[in-house]
Amino acid sequence: MVSRRHTPIEGKSLYNQIRIAALVSPILVFLSITGLPEVWAATIHAELDRNSVSINESFTLVLESDGSVDNDPDFEPIEKHFEILQKSQGSTTKIINGQFSQKKRWTLTLMGKEPGFFTIPPISFGKDKSPGLRIDIEKAKSSQKNTNLEPLFIEVSVDPEVVYVQSQIRYTVRLYHSLTLLSGKLSEPSSSDADVVIEKLGKDREFETTRNGKQYRVVERRYAIFPQQSGRLKIAPITFVGQLASRSRSNFSPFPGGGPVKRLRSEAIELEVRPVPQDKVRGRWLPAQNLRIVEAWPEGQAGAALSEVGEPVTWTLTLMAEGLTAAQLPEISPRFPEGFKSYPDQPVLTNETAHEALIGIRQEKIALISTKAGSFLLPAIEIPWWNTITNQMEVTRLPERRIEVVPANPRGQSAPFQNETATSGPLTEKLPTEGPAKGSDFWSWISLVLALGWAVTIILWWGSRQKPSLDPIPEHPNQDLPKIGQIKRQLKKACMQNEAQAAKEALLSWAQTLRPTQTISLGELEKQVGQTLTEEISRLNGILYGQSSTPWQDGPRLWAAFEEDQSGNKKRSRPKAEVLAPMTPQQ
Repeated sequence: MVSRRHTPIEGKSLYNQIRIAALVSPILVFLSITGLPEVWAATIHAELDRNSVSINESFTLVLESDGSVDNDPDFEPIEKHFEILQKSQGSTTKIINGQFSQKKRWTLTLMGKEPGFFTIPPISFGKDKSPGLRIDIEKAKSSQKNTNLEPLFIEVSVDPEVVYVQSQIRYTVRLYHSLTLLSGKLSEPSSSDADVVIEKLGKDREFETTRNGKQYRVVERRYAIFPQQSGRLKIAPITFVGQLASRSRSNFSPFPGGGPVKRLRSEAIELEVRPVPQDKVRGRWLPAQNLRIVEAWPEGQAGAALSEVGEPVTWTLTLMAEGLTAAQLPEISPRFPEGFKSYPDQPVLTNETAHEALIGIRQEKIALISTKAGSFLLPAIEIPWWNTITNQMEVTRLPERRIEVVPANPRGQSAPFQNETATSGPLTEKLPTEGPAKGSDFWSWISLVLALGWAVTIILWWGSRQKPSLDPIPEHPNQDLPKIGQIKRQLKKACMQNEAQAAKEALLSWAQTLRPTQTISLGELEKQVGQTLTEEISRLNGILYGQSSTPWQDGPRLWAAFEEDQSGNKKRSRPKAEVLAPMTPQQ
């Protein structure tokens, strides 16, 4: 009896398990196909605050994960060549528009155990791993052998030792202190060269180091100095004024708010600035640590083809130099083959600061307009420059670019007639020529319907030709608008001065004067003028409403096309009745 009572329950439980498995299995299969493990997998980023440090100087390693990691990090491989002075951990969670994101960060303060080139090994987070990083641990400098180090002192240094005129000198200031500072201020560097350019590099950095067995906290600040004259260059001393924390344990202190105020002064630095090595340099003098040029095309173009003849496309060229200011970079002057017109925009000059060097950036945008279809080759761009690391000439090169230009779509033709012709052609070719075929009656009826539609369209069109104009030119144009002659003078002035917006307003005023009862846009105006003027209005429309920031340079061409269109209208006699009235008043 007992076993019989449990049998139905066990059977029902088994049935429920099978039903749940049947429901869950497809979901698991779907999640495995859609790559859910990839969503859950974490990406580990690694970054060092410096790539080169002296022995006994601390540096910072930051590890950051995008997503949840499998396990806690294993830092044991690091301890082979580095000492871990401090560890900290933090996390951030964001929910934006329903999207959940989580980041975890581990910050380690490290110090090398011996000088040399080392690789910080990948750190395991379960199955996830961070990338390895290279770091140079330098030997102690001779200045560090001083046995009479104060608890607070300043050191300055320059790099490189061989300096050329207009090249970058990296000037480093370090404040060492083993005491607690309440406040402090470092002066800015100055030079004997009145025209010298001085730029601060990045943010101040702080780290720990050991000198003669004593622990110091270091504040490091770097500058880029560009001498403009050859000869002796003197960099004035840096001064520091700061207040120390009081060491007195009593409530009384002779220094209100803290301890004594200290004033320090660094050593002055003198170095020889070499002139331009004329016998080795070709082209413009560009002393840099690195120089490169990149190009960009509008989305969907990628430099593979221009859309069509007469349509502008923007070619963006960016020159980036490490160790030069943007003002030192030359103009990029590409050569264009016959069949292209180029309209360069004003260059954009910017300077970006890193901890190692100043980066000058020059960006130029050039609007290209093709005048004929075909395959064209944009020649390569070469820029020679002087490598201040190797002290020799190098050439940065942008490869040649093949451009395919397709013919422009014809304008001024009746689109409905073209579409119908293009559609009816293939249908006619598919009609059987010998014997009946399946579905032939269907196509016969289709052909009959199309023929009747054509007939009705032609009859209606012919009837409309016999009716008076739907929108005749008024004998007295709108008195609120300027007269035709004044508008033409405004249009000519705007075209001669290449003022796109003023030319647009003059064209619309001209059209509105002729048709005070209608509101006409540039797009509608294109359809009611001659072919040449249509093309120029289309270019103006592209400049006004396109994505390119290229200034309008075709004003004289627009005015010439306008005059040609007007002279043509004067020679043609106006029909007695027409569907659309011409855009030119009858004299």
